[in-house]
Order: sequence, then structure tokens, then C-alpha cells
Amino acid sequence: MRVVQCYDDGLVDDIRLIAILRRCGAKAAFCLIPGLYLEHRTGWRDGDREILRISADEMQAVYKGFEIVSHSMTHPVLTDLTPDRMAWETGRSREILQSAFGQPVGGFCYPFNSYDQRVKDAVRAAGYVWARGNGDSGTYPPADSLEFHPSCHFLAPYFWDKYREVREKGGVFFFWGHSYELRHEHMWYEFEKKIEGENMGSVPSFL
Repeated sequence: MRVVQCYDDGLVDDIRLIAILRRCGAKAAFCLIPGLYLEHRTGWRDGDREILRISADEMQAVYKGFEIVSHSMTHPVLTDLTPDRMAWETGRSREILQSAFGQPVGGFCYPFNSYDQRVKDAVRAAGYVWARGNGDSGTYPPADSLEFHPSCHFLAPYFWDKYREVREKGGVFFFWGHSYELRHEHMWYEFEKKIEGENMGSVPSFL
């Protein structure tokens, strides 16, 4: 069995998450939005918390050594866009990320899990070979490489049930999430134990 983990949006909390991954020898994919990373950290309020994105200057150092996935330029609802804007969101983000990291970017993550055939055509035209949605209906190999769905969210209450199910059948166990969802120290502790356990520290990256 292979284990794949994927985190979205390029957030400051990724720095702590990545420290755990490095300490455990784990690999992961990060879905980045290069058009939203400015010279300074920006973000939004989530109740009494401030959720911050990384700055443009931090991007390369933070994610060095990990699989890089495009999450578009600005995280729009792609199905609402004109063809030209959609081509820019998908194509320009790939160009920037490949240039920044000096490695191929073959994967795309649909913002808001919003896509249709027109979006898939634009993703394919931009040069991506696979694309990820959300949900928990993932199967491997996917029937369509541009509709690769994960097994579950990394905080799903049935996480270990899904894990054991895939382990028994063989194949790929694929989970995803956002680092900001780890809201307090106990959640961080549980996350680290999850990464340490079940040999998750030595799995290959997505591709």
C-alpha cells in the first residue's frame, strides 16, 4: 500500500506541519496559489484566529523538497470564468511554480472542488497530467486522471477505518487537508502521532 498526503493553500501553519513531516521523514504534496502570495503575509479571520498565507519570498524555502501542485493563480470558482481567464489561472500558475522550484508541476487541485468538462479541458491544455478534487470516494487508479479523489480528509472521524480498508485491499490511501484546521495543541499532537504511525513516515510522494 502507498500513502499519499496533500495539503492546500500555502499557509503559515504549513511551516510547523512541514517540520513534523521532515522530522518523521514523510513526503507530501502541497497545493499552492502563487497569485495570492505577496511581499508580506496576508490572510483572513476565522473567529478569534488569524489565518495567514505565506509570503512570496518564503515560498521556495518553506516547500523545498516536497511535491508541488498548482491550486490556480487566485483560487476562483473556475466554472464561472471566461476561457481566457481560466487559461491564465491554470497555465500561468504552473509556469510560476515550475520556475520557482525548478521541477515539473504535473498536478492541479480544483479550487472549491468546482470543475466541469470545460475546466478539465483547460487543465489538460495547460499541461497537467492529473487533477484532484475533494470528497472521500477515492479509488486507485482513477478512471479519469483529472478526477483523482482522496480517500478522506485528514481529520475525518473514520480516517483509520478508511486506512485499514485500503491496507487490506492494497492500493493507495490518499488524504488531504489544510494546516490551519489544526486548531490547538492537542490536534497538533494527534497529527504528529498519525504521521509517525503505520509507517507513514517512509511513503513516496504522489508521483
